[in-house]
Amino acid sequence: MRLTAAVEWISETNFIVDGLEFYGDLQTYAARTTADRVVILKYAKLLREYLDYFAPHSIKNLLELGIWQGGSPLFYGMATDAAKVVALDFAPDNPILRDIISRRGLAHPIHRIAASR
Repeated sequence: MRLTAAVEWISETNFIVDGLEFYGDLQTYAARTTADRVVILKYAKLLREYLDYFAPHSIKNLLELGIWQGGSPLFYGMATDAAKVVALDFAPDNPILRDIISRRGLAHPIHRIAASR
């Protein structure tokens, strides 16, 4: 899996991909994904480490367990060459996240499954 889109790393908690801001709220967990800003629970350093680790491997499908506000699967779907990103979570469907995925034409690579408890 390789980075295929430009990422503007603003800080360890903020970065931009294709005009969409990602914000890392790892202190309060109070921030919520909006149409203009996606909450992600990973610091930029960790994302870069993941990308460095996966780069030499031909990984096309990614499964993410627990997605909080949807930042990680959205990042991987927008910024990498992953063919499919499947996100599984107990949280109810997030219409804002669904709208971002739809508006950006990411419905093919990103699939969210809401698991029942």
